[in-house]
Amino acid sequence: MLFRSVMSKKIGKITNYWNQAKEKIQIGELEEARTILDKCLLVLALASENGVEILDNIRVDLWKDRVWLLLEEKELLLCE
Repeated sequence: MLFRSVMSKKIGKITNYWNQAKEKIQIGELEEARTILDKCLLVLALASENGVEILDNIRVDLWKDRVWLLLEEKELLLCE
């Protein structure tokens, strides 16, 4: 069920999440930004699993790099 809803709206979804996360970072809502970036990773993982190579006219691998770099740059990774 979750898979179908995430993959049914591929166009725009990853870009929307990306923009939302960047906005949250700008206003200091880092927890919310991390949650949104986690959603990005879910969309990207499902896309990769299903052989999708392009989302919103950008390679999935480039999206993955962007998300991970932003998580690291803003120190949003959870470490225990």
